[in-house]
Amino acid sequence: MKRWLAAITLSITLCGVFNIASAVELSEVESLMRSGNYQAALSKSEEYARANPTDPAGRFSRGLILVRLNRVDEAIAVFNELTRDYPRLPEPYNNLAVLHAQRKDFDKAQKALESAIATNPSYATAHENLGD
Repeated sequence: MKRWLAAITLSITLCGVFNIASAVELSEVESLMRSGNYQAALSKSEEYARANPTDPAGRFSRGLILVRLNRVDEAIAVFNELTRDYPRLPEPYNNLAVLHAQRKDFDKAQKALESAIATNPSYATAHENLGD
């Protein structure tokens, strides 16, 4: 189970993949997350989201923060919205799978991982998680 959570936390580095231009603006959110100040990171991410409501990197960061704050239902909602709005990004599917697996809903977890792999067949994290 700890391995699954590691898959979520490792995904924080993927935020830069979504939108290079927003990386500088998100750097404060990411710094707060790395320092463990999740409440402040959430506040900053919400401020960022108001200014950039469609930016997937900001939304993805918010989902990661919600996981760390143990607000799993909200995190699932964020990642579900990302899969609807950006169906070609594998990371939100992977994080959904991790959260579903933590809840022992392995059918949903498997479907989410299969979706991640369908979007990016070489996405190693999803292959590894599917093996688990």
